[in-house]
Amino acid sequence: PASTSAPALRFPGFTEPWEKFALGDIGTSLIGLTYSPKDVVQENGIIVLRSSNIKDGALDFNDVVRVSKKIRPSLFTQEDDILICSRNGSARLIGKNAIIPKSFSGLTFGAFMMVYRSNQNRFVHHLLNTKRYQTQVSENLGARINQITSSDLNSFEFFFPCEKEQNKIANFIDIIDERIATQRRLIEDLEKLKS
Repeated sequence: PASTSAPALRFPGFTEPWEKFALGDIGTSLIGLTYSPKDVVQENGIIVLRSSNIKDGALDFNDVVRVSKKIRPSLFTQEDDILICSRNGSARLIGKNAIIPKSFSGLTFGAFMMVYRSNQNRFVHHLLNTKRYQTQVSENLGARINQITSSDLNSFEFFFPCEKEQNKIANFIDIIDERIATQRRLIEDLEKLKS
């Protein structure tokens, strides 16, 4: 760890300093599957997660592509993987991400995507929705191609508390996110009713 720090506002009982780590120190990132149009199938193929499958920080399956192709085991999604848009024609989409729930493990992801995998992903996922993350993404965008590489992502630094505090923070933010999602669904339903 390069240095230590702690936020002013914390849950009671936690006093240890937070330590700075690069994401590559605690996990690994994987670039997704390369496939061609001849690999795309309408049915019975494996779903390939792409940028369009991330909406409002969650998975969305309105636009699905399936492929029939041999896939390396490491390119199948696992519970709590973080799916990240790593390359796109639109710079504003680089870095958008979603966590993979257990029910969607066993899918794969395209070459313009990456998956970040660690034992601390429930906490890391929330870090990847901060201004600090967006700043690091912006600073690492390619000059000619809108992208962040695995080595870019692995170099991103954040402060981490102990595991117990990470879990408490992640649980709290998960509850808030679920309430926000519920409100969005209610608003969408009311807008449909109104129209």
